[in-house]
Amino acid sequence: MGRWAVILSTSVCVIGILTIEPLFRLLGAPDDMIPMIRSFMIILYSGVSFVVVGMVGMSSMRATGDTRLPSKLMIAGAILNVILDPIFIFGFGPIPAMGLNGAATAGLLARGTIFFGTLYLLLHKLDMVSFEKPQFPELRKSWVDILHVGLPAAGTNAIVPVGLAVITAMIARFGPEAVAGFGVASRIESLVLVLYYALSAVIGPFVGQNLSAGKEDRIQLSLRLCARFCISSGLVVAVILALLSGFLPTLFSDSEAVVGVTRLFLWIAPISYGAYGIVMVVNAAFNGLGNPMPGVIISVTRIVVLYVPLAMLGMRFYGITGIFAAYAVANIVSGIIGYYWAKTNAHRLCELSTGQSMG
Repeated sequence: MGRWAVILSTSVCVIGILTIEPLFRLLGAPDDMIPMIRSFMIILYSGVSFVVVGMVGMSSMRATGDTRLPSKLMIAGAILNVILDPIFIFGFGPIPAMGLNGAATAGLLARGTIFFGTLYLLLHKLDMVSFEKPQFPELRKSWVDILHVGLPAAGTNAIVPVGLAVITAMIARFGPEAVAGFGVASRIESLVLVLYYALSAVIGPFVGQNLSAGKEDRIQLSLRLCARFCISSGLVVAVILALLSGFLPTLFSDSEAVVGVTRLFLWIAPISYGAYGIVMVVNAAFNGLGNPMPGVIISVTRIVVLYVPLAMLGMRFYGITGIFAAYAVANIVSGIIGYYWAKTNAHRLCELSTGQSMG
């Protein structure tokens, strides 16, 4: 898998670099920003192989039941990124100040470190990498099994950035300050959602192992506990972000327009973070159950059926406030649908698995 991950990620890197200018023009980037965007994105795209292969390796570790080791790698990479960011952005000693490109370079080095750390552990500690060439029937069976879950899961993950691109283009109609404010809000959001990304990384292997053992009660309990955690933590986060909505944006920008857009987002969107966390959890649970298509349907429903149309409608009547409100509504509706679908799906698959084992 590692070899194919490298080939696929390299192809994405090349295509990405060749399409930087038309893509960002489509998103509404002004002409004077294109050179800066191009240099920044070339550095980011250069690290795609590090990201993809690293994710494959850490997912392989989690599949063995070890969630601590990949977590330690990710934490180490994040700490390294925090340390390197100011060095490359502002310069230190012989390292010149690189500004925006410095942030991309720091990220590239941090991801490279995670990549090599993951490769070392897979090779020498877990003995999960083999250089023996498999027979084609065995290879084909592995491809079928992996792609059965992998292709729909990849489609699910691809829907989010595509939807985000459409929303960004809509927000661009309100000017560059609105786009900058939305970008600041997205950065704050990405930090908050780490809780739910971590939970979704754990629930997949857990559900899969218990499905194999025929322990439906543990799967149902895990879904209930995850949903309770998402809702309770989401409400707490929403209150905290609302209270800090006048302060956090000022850490990123001193523009009143940018701060205003970010503050507005932090008042509306976080109400739905708990529901969005449930969406992440149930999508991972569907993958663990070996039935990824419901996760794809939920993600398509959330972005294509709910978010984008509601954002267009909201923008028409309420401006940028309507776009942010549409995001919250899409998350809440998708979270409710996903939770009950996952519980029903788990029950059906466990009964099917038990019947087959008895037969």
